[in-house]
Amino acid sequence: PGMKGEKGSRGETGLRGTPGVPGAQGSPGVKGSNGAPGLQGLQGNKGEPGAMGTVLVISGSRGLQGEKGSKGSPGQKDSVDARINGGGSRGRAEVFYNDQWGTICDDSWDITDATVFCRMVGFERATMVFTAGGGTGKIWLDDLKCTGTESSIFRCTSNGMGVNNCGHSEDAGVNCV
Repeated sequence: PGMKGEKGSRGETGLRGTPGVPGAQGSPGVKGSNGAPGLQGLQGNKGEPGAMGTVLVISGSRGLQGEKGSKGSPGQKDSVDARINGGGSRGRAEVFYNDQWGTICDDSWDITDATVFCRMVGFERATMVFTAGGGTGKIWLDDLKCTGTESSIFRCTSNGMGVNNCGHSEDAGVNCV
């Protein structure tokens, strides 16, 4: 074999061939990620005001008047109050009724009665009861029977105001805390 010859010049472009048969469709590609949100649009023009609504109020006829109620019992017209005579939280238990200070008899006077009395004069409870004696004026209360829930000593009596069988040597005493 002889020596290799020099490269020849490029030939002319040939005629275009007939297109081939199309290939089969490929499988779909992977879905891309969502794009960034777009800018907010401009605010639109204000709309026309709506038509005024209609308010319809229908009231019923007035009902018949009810029957008149029965008459209540008369209210307490006399002023009432309480104090510890002797000052402070210990002394003779006294009450104010019909514009007059008076005492409480110690018959049936117990720690429950005394606790109701102590609450009336601003204390929490009674710690002791005793016979104080030496009062003057009316003996307003006797034979008290408090349950301990009363708001006033005047709600505990069973005899009535001023009804008693006592003398002032039997005046009730109390120690409150």
